[in-house]
Amino acid sequence: MNIFANNTDGVPLVDAATAEQPCEMQLIYDSLQITLNPLAKCGLMIYVASEIIALTTIPIVILGTVGNLILLILLFCSSQKDIRLRIWGAALCVFDILSVNIIGLLHGMHEFGYRWWGWHNNNLEGNDHVRCKFFRLAITYLKTTRINLILFNLFTETCCQSEADQLTLEIKTITSAYLGLALLLSLILSSPTALIYGLWELHGRFQCLPDPSWASAYHAFYAVHHMLFCDGLFQCICVLSLCTLLRRKLHRQQHLHYLMRSNIKDGRLFGELLSQIEFQLNHKFNSRRILLLQSSFIGLARLVYCCVCLLLESLLFSVNGFGSQNISDRLQIWAKFSVANVFAFIELLFTTFTYVWWHQNSPQLRSLVGTQMIKTLLCIGRGRSFLPYGKRRVRTLPQVQQPTNTQPYDLEAMTEVEATAFAVKCQKQKLINKYRVVFRYGSKERKCIKPVITTFSGSRRSGSIESFGDVSMGSISHYQ
Repeated sequence: MNIFANNTDGVPLVDAATAEQPCEMQLIYDSLQITLNPLAKCGLMIYVASEIIALTTIPIVILGTVGNLILLILLFCSSQKDIRLRIWGAALCVFDILSVNIIGLLHGMHEFGYRWWGWHNNNLEGNDHVRCKFFRLAITYLKTTRINLILFNLFTETCCQSEADQLTLEIKTITSAYLGLALLLSLILSSPTALIYGLWELHGRFQCLPDPSWASAYHAFYAVHHMLFCDGLFQCICVLSLCTLLRRKLHRQQHLHYLMRSNIKDGRLFGELLSQIEFQLNHKFNSRRILLLQSSFIGLARLVYCCVCLLLESLLFSVNGFGSQNISDRLQIWAKFSVANVFAFIELLFTTFTYVWWHQNSPQLRSLVGTQMIKTLLCIGRGRSFLPYGKRRVRTLPQVQQPTNTQPYDLEAMTEVEATAFAVKCQKQKLINKYRVVFRYGSKERKCIKPVITTFSGSRRSGSIESFGDVSMGSISHYQ
């Protein structure tokens, strides 16, 4: 019943019988104001925080996109032996790029950033019913997929068979199967969003929210399902549990690594074998540390977000009461939106630092980046164009005329040592012309030939040749 009426003078009159019984919506609004009154004291802080978020959203989107794109290219170009980490890392980079642009730019910036900047809001979600369902499904699918990828990656790293006991093709097949299962499971878990979301009018504006025409039981089921599996409360608990197991593995591996390094003896075959095993353990340790850092930060951020949303839902449930058919007030809706976007901003901020985590914990990635930077600087310094190898202008070296009066040798009459020395001597000039080899002559007392030992360091190859006779000692330097 309406408790207000207007007289002929335009002054509202209140019935004395109904003045002491305000309407239910007024009770809900007053209860919310009393309950959320401590937030009013933080109004200036919230306003400043919203300004900071509006100013930093676009730089975070740019840095997140560029950083993950560079990391994706480096993962495809690197020659790391950890195939499992490369596949999962590439998948996470792709979905991080999509999340930064769709959740951060298209959703968050349209909802909150455009008003602060004074731009016109196109309202991507409120123009079409199908667009509303598709856009919400895409956002929910991206959030679910990111946490599911981390969960499956941790599961394959901690609970599956080690890569040392598997073939390369088998590792790729199993990892691709787990990746496809994670993507399919994310689609199934996020599919209820497309069913329950729709356009409905609220305060004179169309909003893309759960449709109130559905029964309250469906709304309750969707709220619990979204909290557990889409926002990732269940996955976060599993992720943090697996992170604990992975941390224990890292501690055992680090202790084994220390014992092996302290017992390595140079000059023995056993020491060389231990060196190779120690190198592989160090590489595996770095890969697992990358996974542990990334999973822990994202899992903790999602867990805190789920707990805050759960507390907010409990607060609103205690205010509204169970089974209430009233449409949620604007304050409730914007409170949920604000909490969701603040934690989405924090998660996007973690996404921006993905490349930093990989760069700090992967020596192979650092060496690859350093090699590419050195090559780029050398090309710029020499004035070479960045063209494919087939189209580059290569400077021709001056051809050195080969001596024509070479003394014939009967190779069949030579011993094995003499034939090898003659072959090295004849190939000397060819090595100089082709590889720009510099032979430094030293002692001629050695009477045997040692095998060529070649070491690789970036784009430079260096080695040594020792022989007898005219070619006693030589050092080879091959620059690509």
